[in-house]
Amino acid sequence: MAAHVVPHEAFVLKTRSGKVVKGTPLIVARESITLKHGLITTVYPRAEIVTVDYLRVKPETDTWDYFAQESPELLFIFPETYYRLMGLEGTIPVRLYDASVPEGGTLPHY
Repeated sequence: MAAHVVPHEAFVLKTRSGKVVKGTPLIVARESITLKHGLITTVYPRAEIVTVDYLRVKPETDTWDYFAQESPELLFIFPETYYRLMGLEGTIPVRLYDASVPEGGTLPHY
């Protein structure tokens, strides 16, 4: 419920009808999620949601992080600096909710 996304990050919902929606969360409650995608704001009830993924920005590499702390003037030699400045660092999907997993339980074994 304490969802806070930064630019280039979003939620991806998959509904029971098979529709996949990507947007910025405005309100995350136990019963529903309100997403803004473009100029449209839509409320999705929990009963209609199959999965919720959080597309987060890839974290910095250890090398880039080290130089950012110890010697930031040398960051201009790392290509990662320019990817991050242009917003091309990529995203990682993180599963936040899956309707097939019981609350407080573990993933089903196949």
